Amino acid sequence: MIVGYDELKKHFGGGTVAEVVLNLKKNKIPYLIGKGNKPVTTEVAINTAMGIIPGQSANEAPPPPTFKVL
Repeated sequence: MIVGYDELKKHFGGGTVAEVVLNLKKNKIPYLIGKGNKPVTTEVAINTAMGIIPGQSANEAPPPPTFKVL
C-alpha cells in the first residue's frame, strides 16, 4: 500500500516537505518524490526499515537490540 505525504507527515512529523524528507532519511526509509513534489513510500518500505520482514507479523519480529550503558 502506498503511504502518501499527509500520512508521512502525521506519523513521522515535519511542518514542510523538506522536514518530512529529512525525517524519512533519518529513519532510513526509502521514498520517491511524487505528485506535487511530495514524498511517498510504501508500508513495506517502512516496515523493512523498522526491521519487520514482509509477511512477518509484528509479534514475530526479532527483539530490538539491547545496549549496555557505561
